[in-house]
Amino acid sequence: MEFYHYPTICQAENLKKFKSESIHSSLRYVLDVCEAILDKETLNKVNLFIEESERIDHSSGFLFYLVREVGKNIELKNIDNIKKCFDLIIKLDIYSKKKVILGNKESIGVDLFDFYSKINDDVYTFTYLPVSEGKYHELNNKITSSLEYIRNIDGVLYDEILTIVDEFFIFKSLKHLDSEVVYSGSDFHKLGTVFINEETCDEKKYFIVDKIIHESAHQLLLSIMIQDEIILNPDSERYPSPLRAGFRTMNGIYHAAFVLYRIAAFFYKVYLLDNTDSNAISYLNKNISQFDDCYSVIKKSGKLTDLGNKLISDCKTDVEEFKRGVY
Repeated sequence: MEFYHYPTICQAENLKKFKSESIHSSLRYVLDVCEAILDKETLNKVNLFIEESERIDHSSGFLFYLVREVGKNIELKNIDNIKKCFDLIIKLDIYSKKKVILGNKESIGVDLFDFYSKINDDVYTFTYLPVSEGKYHELNNKITSSLEYIRNIDGVLYDEILTIVDEFFIFKSLKHLDSEVVYSGSDFHKLGTVFINEETCDEKKYFIVDKIIHESAHQLLLSIMIQDEIILNPDSERYPSPLRAGFRTMNGIYHAAFVLYRIAAFFYKVYLLDNTDSNAISYLNKNISQFDDCYSVIKKSGKLTDLGNKLISDCKTDVEEFKRGVY
């Protein structure tokens, strides 16, 4: 499979198909491994779940996470957790057409809410809190209207996002006086789910659009990294980051650069449609500047695969074109 740094629906569909097939294959494997400890009814239900999930080409961050958790608990020989994971898999709603999911116990069930509640990246780990059920329509409208705006500016990017992202999960987090607000997040262990803080939806349109493109770009790159490692630097190596205080892994800096390129590319299209839009120009300039900062770290210290080098070099070529178009 050939990979591209810019949005293409074909690439998104191929990545989604590969991920879906990998999830179902892994689920069949762990089910076989656990056959001796599961009752016949559970075995039958999981087999039916797999058949139906394959038939409708279902994938989600929930399923990705639960299959991974089964594998982890097989290694730990934690039979109770293995059974709990399979019970939750059976309960997953594979027919729901909802793209925006409210993070509360009514929407996804108490057990899954508690099981899914920790979000991890290379800097933040936090537990989310339930969002009020009464806020669903308001929050759903904020996300869907922001997606519609993306479609109006870049229809291919919109199609890619809806393909590569299984669900937008609205969460609420504890507020600490000295801590940074996490407005959105992606977690490789929950590939397919984009996490959006309900506070994000209180912000203006461009802020929400920025976060949707940001996390969707993470999802795309994470999906590519299932097939190509991209970054060869060990996580023990840390480098200065233009986006966050302290030091980050090369993986984190590369992801940041890719995300910043995608956001800059979007706002460059907004600028081409209206070169008097000062807010768009501000977003464009900020993301170009931060991309360049990340790129300099990658070029100096990055150990990349051939594909990793090609993707980031192609991003840099486009960013230089944006500069020529604006400055």
